[in-house]
Amino acid sequence: MEFLFPNNLQLLQPLGDWIIKSDSEWTHNWDWFLSEDREFLYFRLDASTWHRFLRLPHAHRGYHEEFLVMHDHPIGFLYRATVCSRENGIHLLSAGHRMAPTLPAEDIQQLVGDRAIRKSKLPWTMSILRSSPSIEDLLSSIRDGTGCAVSDGSYYPNEKVGAAAWIIRTLDGNEWIEGGGVLPGPADDQNSYRSELGGQVGIAACLQCLQQELGEQHTSLLTACDNLGALSKVGSPREKTKPALKSFDLITALCSIHGIILQSLPNLNMLEAIRMTVLAP
Repeated sequence: MEFLFPNNLQLLQPLGDWIIKSDSEWTHNWDWFLSEDREFLYFRLDASTWHRFLRLPHAHRGYHEEFLVMHDHPIGFLYRATVCSRENGIHLLSAGHRMAPTLPAEDIQQLVGDRAIRKSKLPWTMSILRSSPSIEDLLSSIRDGTGCAVSDGSYYPNEKVGAAAWIIRTLDGNEWIEGGGVLPGPADDQNSYRSELGGQVGIAACLQCLQQELGEQHTSLLTACDNLGALSKVGSPREKTKPALKSFDLITALCSIHGIILQSLPNLNMLEAIRMTVLAP
């Protein structure tokens, strides 16, 4: 490396951003281009002048050295290309397509009831997602702290597959959101505890998607499941979460979901329950 880049390992001309945000930036920072049908090579001489090279007959990578001068930007999609000169013309070495920028997860929405909410950053928690026709009263009940949620997990030992389901609803049950899915991870890592924990991750992930709909206020949600071990991990401090713990990935997912903290641990009939506090965004 020091032989190739003796100046403190830095390129004389920086490569620039890996993801190009505009068409003009894509062509401005390169010189050779290939048409989508590979029929033409283009060389950008300057901002207003291009040279167009026609492909040689019966050749896959060879192009004529003679060119047509153009004073307009080529039409259509262009690959960036690298070329070299050969006796019979110009030879195409490689070509690369433009990488489209990835939209942030918070900008991607899905329809739940009559509201468009953020898609979860943990899509497996909502592989199946259903809701009542409206969720306005449900959002109000979460804001008021009168909503409730229940999760459950299932483990199939013969198949070594774990699944989880959850529901968030009003006390009268008229409005609700429910979801669930198959848990990720190797087959040998699946067990009933992991499935129960996955249900609590699903509830927290849904609350995270709803944060913008809940307004600028703290609120809370009573949530329950029949596994105290899984329930106790909700809101557990990140610094006390060790890699040796079973289902470390799900526990850290609960820790990293912003705005969900443990408030209390009362009993709710035959279920163990906690109250999640949802912090304002």
